[in-house]
Amino acid sequence: MAKHFKPSLELPANVSVEVLLLEVSKNGIKSEKMIEYITDQGVVAEDTGNPMDELLKLGPQKVSAVKQAILHFVNKNLSNLGLSVSNMDSQFSDGVILILLIGQLNGYFVHLNEFCFSPTTTAEMVKES
Repeated sequence: MAKHFKPSLELPANVSVEVLLLEVSKNGIKSEKMIEYITDQGVVAEDTGNPMDELLKLGPQKVSAVKQAILHFVNKNLSNLGLSVSNMDSQFSDGVILILLIGQLNGYFVHLNEFCFSPTTTAEMVKES
């Protein structure tokens, strides 16, 4: 249908649906699954660029505003744990705040024995439990 009607909305490549064909006969129902591609396969959309690269192209005032917005978001979501972030560069460098933030955003408790709460070495930062 998408190929036939050619909508003005640009659809991404490799959009597909699973089609189930049913055939009823005297012997019962025969079913067959197949994949029907709605848009062309393998067509790569043009790269719009890395969002971080776009952020780095902004002026210092705008980058500072984005950092403040991120700090506000992090502090709002970590307030239930009694934590606050004041310096992203130092407090995010070991990954602890990020682990706790992911837990809060996804609604699960991260056991403190699953990671090193105060890592001092690279090995402690990447330790697997």
